[in-house]
Amino acid sequence: LRSRSNRNTLSRGPNVVSFNTVILAYANSGQAERAESLLDEMEELCSVESLSSSSSSSTGVGALSCPNGDAVAVGGGSVARFDCRPNTITYNECIHAWAKAKNPQRAESLLRRMMAASHARVDSSSDDDDDDDANDNDSATPKDDDDDDDNRDIYVKPDTIAFNAVLHAYASSGGGRDAALRSESLLRHMESLYDAGNLDVKPDVVSFTSVLSAWASSGEADAPERAREWLEIMNALYESTGDENVRPNAVSYTCAINALGRSGMGLDGATAAHDLLSKMETLSQSGERIDLTPDVACYSSVIDAYARAASGNAYGKKKRAAMMTTTAAAGGRGRRRMSFEEERKERENAANNAEMLLDHMNELYRRGSGDSNNPVGAFASAVDVSVRPNVRTYCSVLTALGRSGAYGAAERAESLLDDMERSWAFGENDACRPNAVAYNAVIDAYARSGLRDKSERAREVLERMRERSGGDRGEGGGDIEGEGDGDGDGD
Repeated sequence: LRSRSNRNTLSRGPNVVSFNTVILAYANSGQAERAESLLDEMEELCSVESLSSSSSSSTGVGALSCPNGDAVAVGGGSVARFDCRPNTITYNECIHAWAKAKNPQRAESLLRRMMAASHARVDSSSDDDDDDDANDNDSATPKDDDDDDDNRDIYVKPDTIAFNAVLHAYASSGGGRDAALRSESLLRHMESLYDAGNLDVKPDVVSFTSVLSAWASSGEADAPERAREWLEIMNALYESTGDENVRPNAVSYTCAINALGRSGMGLDGATAAHDLLSKMETLSQSGERIDLTPDVACYSSVIDAYARAASGNAYGKKKRAAMMTTTAAAGGRGRRRMSFEEERKERENAANNAEMLLDHMNELYRRGSGDSNNPVGAFASAVDVSVRPNVRTYCSVLTALGRSGAYGAAERAESLLDDMERSWAFGENDACRPNAVAYNAVIDAYARSGLRDKSERAREVLERMRERSGGDRGEGGGDIEGEGDGDGDGD
């Protein structure tokens, strides 16, 4: 009877799968603290099991073992042991929880703990802003204990998934240079482990792209160069090994494009980003790399870069320092005036390029299955939605035109607004429904223009906006909502 009672208790007891499923639920719902707390509980239960087993062996009292060893009742059933030893999945899910919470420090702390559980030690050391120190410093160097191989926890093995989760956390943390350097250090550590024979931590395209992303979002002056370096490293690694798992993909290129577009180098940065986009187009159209076919995110990133340049938001310290150096060398106000005239010309060119790229997107979108003269009824089934310009794309171009000072910019902006209204009204593009940002950008374009009747034209657009705010699709209107300011900086 006692044996049957124990069997009934054990059959209802949780095991590692039960715990892992709950941890995954916590991770997916953004409750990282609870996920890690449950991991702590699992480890504590394992410790109790060890103590209970030791006590039972020495006293011979209270040990009731299940035939499969999954659980033991100690002291007449006061302590129940279940098969709840944390495994690789347990740690990975907890690391994922902290990565999702954008807390890379806690994610890396769990990675270290995971490596300690597998009898590999991770030495901590502070990051250094110096590039050489970051390159040479392996602040996550494992130390395998060869003498304790028999005691190694075979259930826990740090792998590529765990490292990639931490890398992603640093990339999305907004931690600037420190996060980018730390991600580089972790990636180099992965490489050293793999080179030493640990095949479980082989860096892949996700690993490299996370480092690219960390630099792209860092806001550092050398971010574009570092991003391009890592893209070249990926290409070189693929060329030398033929390993598809490290070949840069569309996300990798988009990260590099973002880094260039946010470089603070104005039209130069935007043009470099456009060059990468053109490379993607060439490779995909040739059939060599179909997977590199640019999508709306790629095109919009370049348009955003042009919008920043046209709006003057891209002219950071680096660009202005170069301009001031040129001015000082020329000596005098005349040369300084030419520098600002050059900036105005660059802003005009940036707006023109943004508008041309939007036209190119629309051409690709309408081309779709190959017939660009589809009747309206067949349009939706023939277009290529992967490159469909959306309202944010249009707003970036509208803002670029309005702030560029280009000839006829206000009229061109209003014409673009007409296209948005028409495309949405006829069902050609449901993603370009004009919002408050679009109308405000056109109003601002007229306000900045040199037209004599600019106030009247701006008022007309305002009245048009009021009319559209309550209309349906047939009237080209609908509820107008704002979304960002359209200048390509995400505000």
